[in-house]
Amino acid sequence: MQIGKPPEQAAQIREAETRRLQGDEATLLAEATQVMQDLGYTVSESSAGAGVLAGTKSRDATEAGQVAGAIVMAVLFGAANARWDTDQMIRLTVTTWPEGSAVPLPPGAAPRTVAMRVSFERLIGDNRGMVRHEALNAPELQREFFEKLGQSLAAQGSAV
Repeated sequence: MQIGKPPEQAAQIREAETRRLQGDEATLLAEATQVMQDLGYTVSESSAGAGVLAGTKSRDATEAGQVAGAIVMAVLFGAANARWDTDQMIRLTVTTWPEGSAVPLPPGAAPRTVAMRVSFERLIGDNRGMVRHEALNAPELQREFFEKLGQSLAAQGSAV
């Protein structure tokens, strides 16, 4: 394993996380912010000019089976090695970029295609103060986000 090396399937993951939408980039980011908040995330970073939006939410990561297993191992082999997950922070990152020309659209022009990528990851802390990182590449996460975004845009009268 090489630090910083992308996974072998990076291109496929990136494509699964990306949708092409019609509209104004600032409007799409504003609606994505609302969807993020509706999903329980707190916005931690936002830069419409850079096309970046990030949010986090914290959740309990304790699993009874993991704790029970750690206790059994501690009884058998000593309490110094007992370890279990305690909490997790889930991060959602949205990036956008206009496809095609970098020239701003004149007022009243037809909307351009904007690529929007949504990625998820989590940081999991344990009872010993250690933290590990996991990418969350489950397609249902992106699907839920983009479905809610489509509903939000439709309610606003914007094209998806």
